[in-house]
Amino acid sequence: MFTNATPLLDQLLASHIIDEVAHDAAKQRLEDLALSREPFDTLGIGLFWLLDNEIVSADLIDELEMRSQQEEEGAFAANSIHKQVVAEFAAHLAALQRASVERQFWLSMFPGPRWAWLTGGAAAVVFAGWFFLAPDAAPSCEDERVAGALRRALVEVAFGDSSRRWPGTAEDRSNLLLARFTHIKEIGYIKAERSRGCAATLTLEDSSLPIAFTVGPEKGSKEIMVRTGDRRVIEARYGRANKDGTLPTFGAPIGKAQLSAAFSSGVEAFEKKTASIDASALKEMDRRRGIDPDRKTVQSVEPLADCLVVEPGKKYACRLQVQYIDRAMAILGKSETQVVQGDFDFVKQGAGWAVSDNFSRQYLDAVVRGRLGALKGDEAARKLEEIQKNRGKEGASANN
Repeated sequence: MFTNATPLLDQLLASHIIDEVAHDAAKQRLEDLALSREPFDTLGIGLFWLLDNEIVSADLIDELEMRSQQEEEGAFAANSIHKQVVAEFAAHLAALQRASVERQFWLSMFPGPRWAWLTGGAAAVVFAGWFFLAPDAAPSCEDERVAGALRRALVEVAFGDSSRRWPGTAEDRSNLLLARFTHIKEIGYIKAERSRGCAATLTLEDSSLPIAFTVGPEKGSKEIMVRTGDRRVIEARYGRANKDGTLPTFGAPIGKAQLSAAFSSGVEAFEKKTASIDASALKEMDRRRGIDPDRKTVQSVEPLADCLVVEPGKKYACRLQVQYIDRAMAILGKSETQVVQGDFDFVKQGAGWAVSDNFSRQYLDAVVRGRLGALKGDEAARKLEEIQKNRGKEGASANN
């Protein structure tokens, strides 16, 4: 039997919320899991742990909620602890419901620890109140509340609805509450958005995994969101920030706004031209998952330097960093949000700008590099870009 102190389980017993049988079963479960302490820090979350481990039933929760309601009417005044536990239990459930988890087909496709989804842009946890505590900046990457938010994101996927539930056993899911975060560092800070990009190492039992996440206000809200995401995407965006929190301005003489608009229009035209049954099937999969199937492919476009002149005033080659949606990557167990860098040609068109005639090839090359980078790493993507550039030079020489 588990011999270490169990103050929260003991308090649940002393308050007549659980009986001796449940108390003993819980201590036995702690021993079976080889835990050194209770994997929860409130009575309400402790009750949640007992329910998930099938030590208590949902009937007990219903009974406890009824007692709490009766207490408000004056009955059971001596059992005010019941009201506290119900409130903590309900708050925990509400927090889990507010977390956003998105994953598809990863169980059969993605090797490694079953909790490794955390690197794939899979979860978001929102906290109210920090906005008022730190109006000029988001909490630091090392803030313990941020670590707590990430643990809640892990727990959400474990206790989510049956269609999205993490496939571990009850024992596995309980251990998620003991996840540790080390080697935490700030990748960059964007002052205009009051958001930080962060990196850390997630350790659970004997396995470790590098992760990345952002901390900043949710758009249109006075709340701070802690969102896990693809490391390459977060490093690419926040790693560009200057020390003063500003982002460098590039893309002359066309400008970022026109480059973004022209690139997005080029992608939309490309997708219409290459629409296929497979694309329709992927959109249908989005519908079943409750995700907007018509969301824009291009999420953001950032010029990495000023454009190079090809034909003065008529044609320019611009180095861009593009964040985009690649549904095919999600099927492989990776984040559907990808990032790639590449050179794209733009031509003057009336009063504005448009992609050049060779955009289809440039865009396809970029997508292939993005997929390779996500699967094999950035170095593999850089080598492929060199091969693609040499192919283009060889083709130009042959035409001459």
